Amino acid sequence: MKKIRDFIYDYNDIFVALLIIAVAAVVIVWRVNSIMDYPNYVAEKGGNNPVQTADANLDNVDLTPTTVDENLNENPENTSPEDSEEPSGEGTETPAETPAASDAPKPSGKFEVPKGSSASKIGDLLVQAGYVTSKNDFMTAISGKETKIKAGTFTIPEGATAAEIADILTK
Repeated sequence: MKKIRDFIYDYNDIFVALLIIAVAAVVIVWRVNSIMDYPNYVAEKGGNNPVQTADANLDNVDLTPTTVDENLNENPENTSPEDSEEPSGEGTETPAETPAASDAPKPSGKFEVPKGSSASKIGDLLVQAGYVTSKNDFMTAISGKETKIKAGTFTIPEGATAAEIADILTK
């Protein structure tokens, strides 16, 4: 009797593990067809979110351009170019090409980087403060160093470029 009890105690864990594996295998084999047929079931039911695959048939798709409504107001505020302060027409430069914008002396002073600010938010703050002319200039200069930006107050020298400001904020 003692031998039987010792055998059960010694091999009980192994027996339970094998039983669990056997039950799992039976369930998987029994339900594998249902699992594999599920995408077809969803496609037959015409789910709300049809999945397009690379081999989707696009032969019956109408690619004819639609006409644009002539009454569509592309200028909702009904402003004319004459109303704007900026000159328009041939021979004028876009703001990005204006030499005065890039040659204008940039202010010097203290700039505060709030804790937890993203590089994009800091770029917006620099544009508002007048340290850079565009957020994209700063984003290009800070590219690859976004995680090194420190929070705090920094002194920005007069006329500093976006790259110099990026270096100051990452030291």
